[in-house]
Amino acid sequence: MKSIQAERNTCVDIMRAILIIAMVTGHSTSPWTTYIYLFHMPAFLILSGYVDRGENYGVGRYVRKKLFEVLLPAVMINLVFICFYSIMQLSTLYGLINSGERISLWDRIKGMILYWAVPDLGGATWFLIVLFEVQCIVKIVESVLGKFRLDKIFFPCILGLGVGGYILAVQAYSLSWYMDLAMLGCLYYGIGIMLRKKEVLSHIDRKIMVPFAVISTIFFGSFYFYGNIPMNWPTRDFTDLFVQLWSCLAPTYIVWNIAVLLNTSPAAPFLRWVGRHTFCILTMHFAVFRILFGIGVSIGRFPVEQLQHLTPDAEIAFGGGWIAFASITVLLCSMVAMAAEKNRWINYLF
Repeated sequence: MKSIQAERNTCVDIMRAILIIAMVTGHSTSPWTTYIYLFHMPAFLILSGYVDRGENYGVGRYVRKKLFEVLLPAVMINLVFICFYSIMQLSTLYGLINSGERISLWDRIKGMILYWAVPDLGGATWFLIVLFEVQCIVKIVESVLGKFRLDKIFFPCILGLGVGGYILAVQAYSLSWYMDLAMLGCLYYGIGIMLRKKEVLSHIDRKIMVPFAVISTIFFGSFYFYGNIPMNWPTRDFTDLFVQLWSCLAPTYIVWNIAVLLNTSPAAPFLRWVGRHTFCILTMHFAVFRILFGIGVSIGRFPVEQLQHLTPDAEIAFGGGWIAFASITVLLCSMVAMAAEKNRWINYLF
């Protein structure tokens, strides 16, 4: 039993690695962005629900655990970005990286506290807020239902919250701190919990499901959503819920099977390591993009206007440039995570 669980955990690490590399690739203005946006963020939530062991903790202890594991590091890294922008505003270099109006240090901190209005370098950290809220919501629902011996309606409640969040999002009823997205996230997190508790994956016939998933993914990526972003969580841009679930679950299942295959490959140790250090890549990849832009501008390869952009322009990403951006960024972020492991506090941050 232990060996099965250990194998499952290593596959989860590899799948995390694939998803985080896909995220960076999508942000690198890749021609595969449509495919990546079919599933990469919901898949992270599904995977988080799949490995959830919240039943081992009381509500208070669980929330404190997630507070220190997820929310506090997200706040701290954005405080670093806020301080960076505040320092840059004191110099003439600020206009090179931002064309907007100058914002005081206090206003930036207040915006983060009240609305999670963070600097663009921390743009991807919205996911950490949503993940924290999803985990707390699911744990509270589980605890309340358990006290009234209503455990059998746990999944209907969680899935109902997800549908409610979807309705709020598509109707443009945005809640503070992405709470509407957290409700929607409960849908995918609940699917992950269901996959584990019901052992769904062990009952699926791969010979049938893999071809079906491949055909579905090609259909949605190359035809249905061709040239468009299938879903964009921060902007609440979602399609029909049934289509969203179908187009998301199909590539997620493919990636899971790829992770299982790669678990015995020579690349497995590296991928497992990356999968255990996704936080650093998630929070730092936009900053690394800017560093690469700065290098490109300094040697005359990129226009100076690129410094004000969060992601590579199409001209820069064209012809394989996106591959260089994605691979170098993942490598540099991994090096930061590796170096951070040598110090307790820096390791906690990254």
